Amino acid sequence: MNAAGLEGLAAEAERIGPAPAEDGAEGGALAEGQGGPAAPVVDPMEANRTALCMVVALLREATAAPVLWNPPLRTLAEQLPDERLPALAEPWARVLTHYGVNLGDYGLDHPIAAAIITTGPVLWGVARSLSAELAARNAANGAKVDQAKAAA
Repeated sequence: MNAAGLEGLAAEAERIGPAPAEDGAEGGALAEGQGGPAAPVVDPMEANRTALCMVVALLREATAAPVLWNPPLRTLAEQLPDERLPALAEPWARVLTHYGVNLGDYGLDHPIAAAIITTGPVLWGVARSLSAELAARNAANGAKVDQAKAAA
């Protein structure tokens, strides 16, 4: 582009003027001494309570899903209705807040939240299945020991 072309672009830019600012300041920039839009301030205690309620609710719903459990588990759904979640989360939210943990800093796109949401129900199911298998094995071994004692 030659000098005349650049001068033409500059003249066009001057004619159009600066872009309007979203907050009403002139020239597309913030006025002096004016900050950008303030981020909402969320109490860490409230963020922790809300996040804990969400995690428990997700776990509750996952254990009641027929896709993951056949038949679905109803214990968590019966024992942990929405009304009880804040009371359950409150003491743990206090502990987390006391130690400076703010679960609000970890959004659903955070790797920790993604890991808990995606693997939590599966690992819960594995733990329950393993527990049932070990109980059955111990019961079978106990029956064998009882039979051996009876035969002796």
